[in-house]
Amino acid sequence: DRSPSRGLGDVYKRQLLRHLPTPYPPCSRRLQVKSLDALDTLPAHEPWLLSHKLVVKPDMLIKRRGKNGLVRLGLDWEGAKQVLHEWMGKEIELEGVRGKLDTFIVEPMSSFSAE
Repeated sequence: DRSPSRGLGDVYKRQLLRHLPTPYPPCSRRLQVKSLDALDTLPAHEPWLLSHKLVVKPDMLIKRRGKNGLVRLGLDWEGAKQVLHEWMGKEIELEGVRGKLDTFIVEPMSSFSAE
């Protein structure tokens, strides 16, 4: 049984990549969400959740998350919580592989120049 959750999650891959030389500083404002239980208390520990536009996406090895509608951009914290409630435990099938969404990344939305 192949599952989209096999392998390293994006958060862990990024942690490993922090040890490699890179022209970009690592982002310390990133959460991995595996449960809905503590969502209401997270802003007390991570105040940036209330002051930034947010991105929510599955932290699973899924190709083309954006094209498959699995990335939400520009959310406030209430919107991010709604997406997490909607997606947590949801069964998906992509490219013939079925699995449940159970781990997510919440991070600040980054702006990039058009250059």
